[in-house]
Amino acid sequence: MSKSASSHQQRASQSAPTTKTQKQGKQGASSKNKKPKSQGVNLAQVPQKKQNLPKEPIPHISYAWIKNQSKAGNWRRGVETHLAGNKVLGMDLEPFGIVAKVKGNFKSSYTTEMHFNTAGIEPKCNCAIEEKWCKHAVAVALSISEQRLWEVYWNLPEEEADLRPVNHPMGILKVQLHMGYNKSKGIGIRLIERERDTWTANPAKLLRRAMTAEYPDGTPWTQVPEGRRDMAVLQFLEKHRITQVTNNGWMLVPFEAFPDFFETLSHCEEVVDERGMRLAVETLPLTPLLEINQKTNGQITLAMLWCQFASELDLSVSHSTKNALQVLPLEELELLDPQASWGKHLQRIYPVLPVLGKLPKALKRGTFTDVPMQDCGPFLFEVLPNLRKLLPIDDSNVADALKKMSNPPIPSLNIEMLDQAAMRLRLVLHFNYDKTRIAYSKKTKQAPYLAS
Repeated sequence: MSKSASSHQQRASQSAPTTKTQKQGKQGASSKNKKPKSQGVNLAQVPQKKQNLPKEPIPHISYAWIKNQSKAGNWRRGVETHLAGNKVLGMDLEPFGIVAKVKGNFKSSYTTEMHFNTAGIEPKCNCAIEEKWCKHAVAVALSISEQRLWEVYWNLPEEEADLRPVNHPMGILKVQLHMGYNKSKGIGIRLIERERDTWTANPAKLLRRAMTAEYPDGTPWTQVPEGRRDMAVLQFLEKHRITQVTNNGWMLVPFEAFPDFFETLSHCEEVVDERGMRLAVETLPLTPLLEINQKTNGQITLAMLWCQFASELDLSVSHSTKNALQVLPLEELELLDPQASWGKHLQRIYPVLPVLGKLPKALKRGTFTDVPMQDCGPFLFEVLPNLRKLLPIDDSNVADALKKMSNPPIPSLNIEMLDQAAMRLRLVLHFNYDKTRIAYSKKTKQAPYLAS
């Protein structure tokens, strides 16, 4: 279910881009793991094929944007190729964007070019698929998004505004988290005093100092926003009796304190991980969403995705991933607690709608699930109604088919004349279903659902 940060690093190292300058470097020097620095691209020199392209590039290529470009089948295969970690064999920065080699099924590799323009990406792949956004293009685009190569190419800020270092910190402390401190019990927290730039061994002493500190003009520290944020963290530790400090300054925040803990951190000026990298605590939750698709042979396929929406959802109506602010495959989120109520993706911590424990195991094994043909009827008419009560459903791709399926077969009795002179008649019972007549027979094995 969850994916650790090491998996992201493995994928990044296996598909990290190289430049021509790096290729011509010293022999034996490996360039695969180096992320090339860019001085930016002159927009006037970038070919703009469309006249209505925006003047400035879009700020980020997100998973949601990539998903909206591709068909359901190509999106699925592209995500699986990306998650495999060893299919994108290499990526090179070029004047037009990125050129990549992707491992193929019918040949050793395919060449996929990703042409950048200010409105997004135009892929070109030499595979046999007619659609521009084949699985190879999707996999390369996901790597571009994960490694933020779009920002490198356009010389955009590689970190979002709320993840950049605090240039002029006003608080007396910053909070450091360690996700792997004790995964069976909670998360590690360490308080860093800004003045000494070292961790504190006595949070209670720091709390007393914050309560009595004043600005040079005599304003109490507790009356300014920075002071109130610091006080909230220290009071949280006092409230939950989190005072036991180890030799390296770490304290344990138990799972049961997570709601109060992350609500407090969402207002902090600076939160970093164990490496000192900025973390952001989101207030809008990630919601598991079930997307239903149908193959050409009628088989139902399911996709479990994490979606972030701008407002609370009404589960009684259908929802589309196209309206989501954020879309992530199920494996991309690292769950932080047994209740699956908090998760981490890259440098962001999200509250999560805690419904995973109530879902069938088959839906939690991975992003994509195929429903066997013999189980499509029970799923649509027995399982799906219960799922609609738990999480949002995106059935827009199969809306017409579901509408037809919701209409029960209509029984019809036909009278056939066998012998007019003798007035011999035969009554034939049929079931009319979606303009298809299915004959009734006692010899046919009885089944609650029919497929035709």
